[in-house]
Parts: sequence; structure tokens; C-alpha cells
Amino acid sequence: MNFDQRGLLIPPEKISFEQSQFAQIFVRDFPESSTRGSLFQAYQDYSGWFTQKITGSFVQWIGGSFTTAKRSPQDIDLVTLCAQEDLIKHDEILASETEKGNWKSRGVDAYVVGVRAYDAPDYPLYRSDFVYWIHQFSTTRRDRRGRKHARGFVEITFNGYSYE
Repeated sequence: MNFDQRGLLIPPEKISFEQSQFAQIFVRDFPESSTRGSLFQAYQDYSGWFTQKITGSFVQWIGGSFTTAKRSPQDIDLVTLCAQEDLIKHDEILASETEKGNWKSRGVDAYVVGVRAYDAPDYPLYRSDFVYWIHQFSTTRRDRRGRKHARGFVEITFNGYSYE
């Protein structure tokens, strides 16, 4: 995997990984990091929790400083995309877990997006969320000169799930 001169993941697009590849590139290839190992463990715990409590079929987008060349990022940013029906079915579990703030306190900044069918009445809401997160993960915050920079982000698919 390559990083540009700013330490941003390139190419500046969604890049698919297996979880083992992700661990190699963003954890094991940074042996001097004081945070990557524990953040990755917290991420794995979150993904395991999501698999057990919500659904085993989903896609995660991972971005932010964890997917840069930064030695010791402070958190791991991710969005989980899964069927809207699964989120509705487990709404109370999600709300309870979010209220506790356990994941955020462990450095996992996690969000969920419910995927809707094209003919669903609220499909435009889903597409709006989809585009928002693509933009959030594919560009940086403005720098001191007011410029945003393109960057890549990671996609990991669980159990063959597809949001398209």
C-alpha cells in the first residue's frame, strides 16, 4: 500500500481489503505505534459485537487518521453499511450500546447506515447518507490554506454483503 507525501492513502478512492490485509498494512507494518494495536483490537471487538448482535452480513468503510501513515492515531473511524431491516430489528440494542459510549471510549468512532432498496420510499435518504460518508472518508479536513486533499479509504466486506 502506498501513501502520498502527506501520509494519505493512495490511490484516492475506496480500496477493498480482507481483514488480514488490513491488519498487516495498518497495524503490523507500524511496530513503533503506541496505539494501532489496541485500536485494531477494539475495532475487532466492535465488529464481533456487531456480527453477534445485529447481523453477520455488512460492509465497513474505514478512514480517518488510522488509514494514514500517522504513527499513533487516536481513533479508528468507521461506517458500517447493512440492511435497514437489521438496524430496525435491533434498534434497542444499537441505541443502548451507543448511549453507553463504550466503543468511543476505546477509540472506535463507529456509525451505521441502513441500506435501502432502490424502490423504497426512503431510498433518497440512504443515498444522501451514502454520498455524505463517501465524501467524509475520501477528503481531508481543510488545511491551513483552506484546501481539502483527496485520500483513499478502506472497504471490508463481511459474508459477501453488497450495498449495490
